[in-house]
Amino acid sequence: MNTLPQCRLLAHSDSPHLSQVHTGFRLLRQAGKISLQYTFADCRWRNQLFLRRQPPLGGMYALLNDQHLLYYDVRDGADFDETALATADVYFKRSYSPAHTPPAWQAKVKPLGLNYEIYPDKADWADVRKLLAQPSLSRYTLRHLARLVSQASGYPLLFVPTLGNIHALPDPDSEPRVLFMMHAWDPEEVADLPEAIRHDRHVVNQMRAECVRALRQTFGERFYGGFAHSAYALKHYPDALLPERGASDKASYLQILKNHPICIATTGLHGSVGWKFGEYVAFSRAIVSEKLLFPPPQGFAAGSHYLEFTSPEECVAAVSRLMTDTVLRQQLMQNNHAYYRQHLRPDKLVGQTLAQVLGGEHVF
Repeated sequence: MNTLPQCRLLAHSDSPHLSQVHTGFRLLRQAGKISLQYTFADCRWRNQLFLRRQPPLGGMYALLNDQHLLYYDVRDGADFDETALATADVYFKRSYSPAHTPPAWQAKVKPLGLNYEIYPDKADWADVRKLLAQPSLSRYTLRHLARLVSQASGYPLLFVPTLGNIHALPDPDSEPRVLFMMHAWDPEEVADLPEAIRHDRHVVNQMRAECVRALRQTFGERFYGGFAHSAYALKHYPDALLPERGASDKASYLQILKNHPICIATTGLHGSVGWKFGEYVAFSRAIVSEKLLFPPPQGFAAGSHYLEFTSPEECVAAVSRLMTDTVLRQQLMQNNHAYYRQHLRPDKLVGQTLAQVLGGEHVF
């Protein structure tokens, strides 16, 4: 009789980027597929000292069966955590590209997949312990505290994106309407930001603004979108704002998303695939996306799961195609729903990483 895989998570970081991985492990435990424990304090694995006051904010370690040390890197860009790369046996990377992976590490580094913020439908004691273990009250910690209070009390202090409210079945009869809601990144928001990153933010903003203008002009009332009403967006992109100031909060955005089967995605910071892309897949949307620098694994591809563009004009053309080609639009929606169920649900995403390490006899 096979024993359950034993998983121990080094839960030092409270970054929302890691919520998907934490949720995946929790769901696997709830399904009786793994044994799960947490380490919240300073510890030593493989003669490596891990201090909770120096957490890897964009990543998390997991010890599997006391034999395999895994690292989950959920940061935006293609760069690596050098310590984790040297320490871990397998390094699962969100923004994965073979071209950006050092040749010596090709066998160790593997793609993780799309990333988005999502939590279990119910909080548990591990969430509380993780908060109490944080060395300081960061904005992430305070936000998680509000999330836990909201879940425990039932009062909407903060909208919580959970497994139950971040997915939807395809609706083949939905009217073909287009959605593109996003934020403008302020190049001056962070002091001493390198000039290359400032330029990257400007390029991201410009592409988004130009797409909004072109889509609005072409599709009129069939299009809903624009920048959230930040001070930076109000100053620099007044003609490309959302129609309503409050539309960009998470709960409002998801409600609007349900009524728009065609959704636009552009490149995120550091060339990343943003959270909205993962949410689009979970909601079974027909996606039109700027060319992906870090394509998701497991066969996710342009033409079958999304249509690709490299300019605002190509974006409009791809949307026009989906507006008129009902069969293609519905096929993209069905393909994304299948991908979510088979690969993107947090338990599926994490389960497939464990299966790669343990071998084919383990099915999650």
